[in-house]
Amino acid sequence: MSKDWKTMELPASPDRASASGASEMRLLPPDPRPSFPEGEIVHATTLTTKPSDSAKLTDAGELFYVLEGEGELWRATGALGEEVPLRPGCCVSIPVGIEYQYIARRTPLKFLVATAPRFHERSWVKVDRPHWDEHGKVVSEPSQGPEIGRSLP
Repeated sequence: MSKDWKTMELPASPDRASASGASEMRLLPPDPRPSFPEGEIVHATTLTTKPSDSAKLTDAGELFYVLEGEGELWRATGALGEEVPLRPGCCVSIPVGIEYQYIARRTPLKFLVATAPRFHERSWVKVDRPHWDEHGKVVSEPSQGPEIGRSLP
């Protein structure tokens, strides 16, 4: 019988940067055996109020759970898209193949990211359809279907 459980404080130094370089990532728990074989959970902190690169995941889905700060998330598929506010207590999903981009507003965002199956950088693909430019101004407005739009007040 082995003791496989772990207890930890959030490390001061990140384990890695996000694939776009927009956030610091701290594995929960840290290497060599982070999270679970089927997926992982990381604590993320945005580095600036500059948006992340727009991207999609080819073989993993993610959930973001916001702990601190305010920002926005853009998600799109084809001509359908939505922009939703990110604030403490908000949980958003990013299914496989969905384009997304996030941005912090005023202060850094701190959020948990759950990825299943486990994140591999090769599954992260930068897409050439950003919603925000490097200054945080909207540059793309996908048409919205009746069921998609600003879903949070």
